[in-house]
Amino acid sequence: MSALPTPPSLADDIHVAAAEARAHVAAVDRDGRFPREALDLLRTSGALAALVPRSLGGPEVPPAEIAAACYELARACPATGMVFAMHQIQVGCLVDRCASEPFFRRYLSELVSRPALIASATSEVGVGGDLRRSICAVEPDGDGVRLEKAGPTLSYGAHADDYLITARRAEKFWDRVKQGAIDVVSVSDKVPAAVKDKLATVKHGLADGSFAIWKGPIVDQAGKEVLAASQVADDKFLLGINFYVKGVQGKLPSAQ
Repeated sequence: MSALPTPPSLADDIHVAAAEARAHVAAVDRDGRFPREALDLLRTSGALAALVPRSLGGPEVPPAEIAAACYELARACPATGMVFAMHQIQVGCLVDRCASEPFFRRYLSELVSRPALIASATSEVGVGGDLRRSICAVEPDGDGVRLEKAGPTLSYGAHADDYLITARRAEKFWDRVKQGAIDVVSVSDKVPAAVKDKLATVKHGLADGSFAIWKGPIVDQAGKEVLAASQVADDKFLLGINFYVKGVQGKLPSAQ
């Protein structure tokens, strides 16, 4: 791996890029276009890899300096500052959460010599921007995989080299109590002991699968049975819930 030549500090790169951004800010704002001139400089200078750890060939710039860089760029051109900040957030996620994985260690190392701009593909029709939930999933497709995501927006997507996408690891995979995604972290001392015991029993049942929250019979507002007696709702049913149960007053927002 051959690292890009790095100046004494990130600040030097940012000063140059900010000056370029300032020179084009009126056109960027007027035309609603991507601030390509400043981003080209940030690419070639190595600033896009600023957060990559030294152990992977990067400069490992402290987060405080990254924040200061975002501030200076945004003062010169808001669009440039936003793109740079969003890119660094994606890199930071990889460094913080994935740097122990061989694939991502390789990717971060390559980011030093291949200054890729990363865009975020997290927003999704149906769940909004909730990073802990996704409807789309990675699916096997021959020798590879396939991913379809209904993303309503993708900031600077046409100008990005790579995308950090949220998705379920498999079509039928859900993180639940068993995986530690959901838990009751504290219970007030005022809660009766019998209720605490019931909570512990239900929690244990959710973890080992012996207790199901969505179990029939379930009847909707109109009195129609939507889940038969003793039947346990599957993931497809849960994703397609578009009704209020019997006894709930009002109409679904889409029906008003």
